[in-house]
Amino acid sequence: MKKIVFLMPLLLLSLTFLSQEGPSAEKDPRDVARYWFARSLISWAEGDYKAARRYLTTAMSGEVYLEDIPEYWYFMAKLDLEEGNVEKAHDELDKVSLFVYKPEVAFLMEFIDSVLKDVQKRIEVLDVRKVTTYSGVMGSIEYFYSPVAVDAMGNTLLILDGANDRLVKIEDAYMNIMNLGKMGITKCRDMMVDHMTGWIYISTGEGKIYRIRGEKSEEFARGFIYPKFVGVDRIGNVYILDVGRARIMKYDFKGEYRWDYTFRNGFSFIPSASLLKDRIYFLDLRNRKVGILKVGEGIQPESVPFPENSNIVRLSVGVSGILFGIDDEGNAVYWSGNRWVKIDLGKADGLRVLSTFIFLWSMDSNEVVVGEIHLNEPTLLVNINAISVRPGIKVEVIYRITDRFGNLMPFSPRFTEIKDSGGRVGFDLELVFLQPQIHRFKNAEEFKSNFALFNRVNPDVVILEGMNSSLELKCLFPLLLKNIVLYTTASDELSRYIAWSSGGSHIQPDELPIVMEYLKEASYPVWKAGYEIPPPLTPGIKMVTVSLNFGGFEYTDTVYYLKEMFESERESTATQQQGQ
Repeated sequence: MKKIVFLMPLLLLSLTFLSQEGPSAEKDPRDVARYWFARSLISWAEGDYKAARRYLTTAMSGEVYLEDIPEYWYFMAKLDLEEGNVEKAHDELDKVSLFVYKPEVAFLMEFIDSVLKDVQKRIEVLDVRKVTTYSGVMGSIEYFYSPVAVDAMGNTLLILDGANDRLVKIEDAYMNIMNLGKMGITKCRDMMVDHMTGWIYISTGEGKIYRIRGEKSEEFARGFIYPKFVGVDRIGNVYILDVGRARIMKYDFKGEYRWDYTFRNGFSFIPSASLLKDRIYFLDLRNRKVGILKVGEGIQPESVPFPENSNIVRLSVGVSGILFGIDDEGNAVYWSGNRWVKIDLGKADGLRVLSTFIFLWSMDSNEVVVGEIHLNEPTLLVNINAISVRPGIKVEVIYRITDRFGNLMPFSPRFTEIKDSGGRVGFDLELVFLQPQIHRFKNAEEFKSNFALFNRVNPDVVILEGMNSSLELKCLFPLLLKNIVLYTTASDELSRYIAWSSGGSHIQPDELPIVMEYLKEASYPVWKAGYEIPPPLTPGIKMVTVSLNFGGFEYTDTVYYLKEMFESERESTATQQQGQ
């Protein structure tokens, strides 16, 4: 008798679970499909794409509302891209386009075609337009007097004031001034940001390199003659041009010396250099050209000549390999179509190119100009990672905006709109930096078999070991959509390209220990946008679209929500309470 009494609660509990696994049988089957679609969206937002696929398949297996079909197919295509079923996703997007035109569908199909057909289009500059100008003196208040370097960190513009040894931080209409002199950092000459760890590197006229993060400051290296920053790579290596000795030096993120190259035999003065991947572009004033130094190897045969009537005195390389410079007359120029093209944004002493933006600064006018770079091909990606709908009704989406090379686009709120089914909405925006989870795999098969580990909501870093990799180019889509950054020791060009496009890098096997330490300090940014809509929430599928209008292109991504998501969450909560 005791056994029967013991089993009865279990039987009742199992019946409770079964009764709450789906909606009642009296409902319209088309509404039942929406119920399962809501469950799919909840699972997707939690990072459980297997459950999301199962629920979506259930929703599409029966009778559905005609107007819901494009949304079902689009969401199924996104799930297939997350699993690497790229050809299937392309077919599903094609079905969506038969019903309605969506910019995000057209962009995804073009992106898929370029990857599957391995079509690498040449990226060229069409125009550079001014976004805004910051003056060092506004009203009767002096914020900076002599800008010697400019960079950005997230949504914050950083201006190094060399005359006053101050670091000016500008976000929206707010300015914050950090007195570097009180931290022992004086005679400031140059600045550079490590965007993965938040370290701000500063060089001084005393030949020292410091770095600061928050209120913390420390000496990084010393012994240079007029040091200028070349760049920082994605494993934290810092490259410094020792102008006085015509030498480039490489340090790891702990400040340990790793490599150097001294320019001899025909080189006299190297005033500026810029890093892109494993290549350093440098100004060769004696031979009037931009040369290329490959890290670990040496000078490469290709080069770009200076303009006929002027010299290039400052250099910055864009992520797509386009050269930007300042000539000896103070004009900003870029290399396109085998010629140097002038940028009409005024005279400047220095420049920096970051993603699709250019920063120009002038000590004479005491101004910093921010410009947007218009390209001939779309190079940005908008990717919504999650959605939540709360009583009230509060809608929140988490998304990322990067270029195709994994770099965060700064100042994106200026060009971003959030649209609900009813049109454009006002929204609150927050930039959040998330620390990644780090995973190591011995080969590509082990990596792909563990895809369920990656939930997309939080960033993941994968270190793929081995000298050879069986990754295909279409593996890039799961990396981008599931928020995975790849580092690999594989030496083949395809693996290097996939790693770089995901926001990662190729690494040497002996660099693994220091890379692991560096990645523990790294963080990856996401945007959280939230807005409220007046209740009640009406039946039907609603959409949230993140839209970025930049450089002549509209970049969008869309996700959906329904009132059934409230019902599913309530049922899920009730089931958990009964189970407990």
